Amino acid sequence: MATFSTVDELIRILDEDPQLREALRARLLSQELLNLPAAHAAFTSETQTFMSGMGEFRAETQAFIAGMEEFRTETQAFIAGMEEFRAEMREFVTATNRRLDALELRMDRGFNRLSHDIGILRGNYSENAVSRQAITIAFDVGNAKGFNFDETTLKPLDRDTLVRKAAESGLIADIPQNERASFYVSDFVAEVRDEAGETHYIVVEASFTCDKRDTDRAISHAELMTKFTQKRAWPVIAGVRLDSEIHHIVEAGDVLWFRFEQDEIRSDY
Repeated sequence: MATFSTVDELIRILDEDPQLREALRARLLSQELLNLPAAHAAFTSETQTFMSGMGEFRAETQAFIAGMEEFRTETQAFIAGMEEFRAEMREFVTATNRRLDALELRMDRGFNRLSHDIGILRGNYSENAVSRQAITIAFDVGNAKGFNFDETTLKPLDRDTLVRKAAESGLIADIPQNERASFYVSDFVAEVRDEAGETHYIVVEASFTCDKRDTDRAISHAELMTKFTQKRAWPVIAGVRLDSEIHHIVEAGDVLWFRFEQDEIRSDY
């Protein structure tokens, strides 16, 4: 057995005899302390592994954040694009509405012009039909009013004759200019005598569909004819159809309606 007398000799003996050194360590230290180096090494290894994992997690997190930033940038660009698209769409809708409004206005104007032109054509055709049916109209008026008109005395009056009769009456200054102008362009006026030789006038307004305007004109023109000539004048409206608004006027006898068949309304040319 080795002996020692100093600490240095003990250290030398322990350095030379590993078994003795381990036996002494086991004797002096608890099991926990003996296991401490191994535990420390394991902890160090686990810590290194954790730190390595954390580094990888950090890298992935940074990559995720970078991806989110890129997504945010793309989203902002998309939103900006959508706002621009919305602005363009609003401008497009506004411009389209303006064009549609303008088109609707042109169509309305065109339709109104077409309706007006058709109305004029129908009115002209109706006036032609009145001229062809003048004797029949005169007989109908005579029957309705209790007179026998002599067809041989039936004489249509032109514009110049109407103007002359108005002027010769001496009453022209009392008639508003618009009423005189309307009277001068009456659709049809004819002079006829009854069996007693008394002069009558038949004043006709002709339309495809007779309405309130035609009725008012016929009555007004007949009243003016009576005022200018001091003779009876009978208002007549002639057409294919009668507007429901004036049924009661016809039924009251204020104006006579002479009905055409539609095939009678045609051009003479």
